[in-house]
Amino acid sequence: MQLIFVYGTLKRGFSRHSAIANQRYLGIAFSSPKYSMFHISGFPALIEDSKDGKEIWGELYEVSDECLMRLDEIEGVLHNLFQRCPITLSSFNLSNLPTTKATIEGLNKHEAIAYVYQKDISGARDCGHCFTLR
Repeated sequence: MQLIFVYGTLKRGFSRHSAIANQRYLGIAFSSPKYSMFHISGFPALIEDSKDGKEIWGELYEVSDECLMRLDEIEGVLHNLFQRCPITLSSFNLSNLPTTKATIEGLNKHEAIAYVYQKDISGARDCGHCFTLR
């Protein structure tokens, strides 16, 4: 199992949530203020931004390795659209307890993995702290 932070279309109520709907939802989380998020063609793009970064709001899940491989396909990892990267969490609020020691260790270190955008964001609209449908 992997601890993953989702911030866009994989969140509950969004178009790609079905890809993780059967995984264990843990609760809401906030990244450390080292990231920015931009709107790219109907989806958000998280980037590292140590200069102007802000807390990004998202959800935490425990996902299986099989689910992670499926998410890699959805997020275009092989095409270098997104890469799976460790991110730092500033805080989280759990509604379900983790089931694995690795997840507990990740939470203790305030670390999770997230999909970080790898392409140019020039001209893209800043999403602020939270990706929404409008």
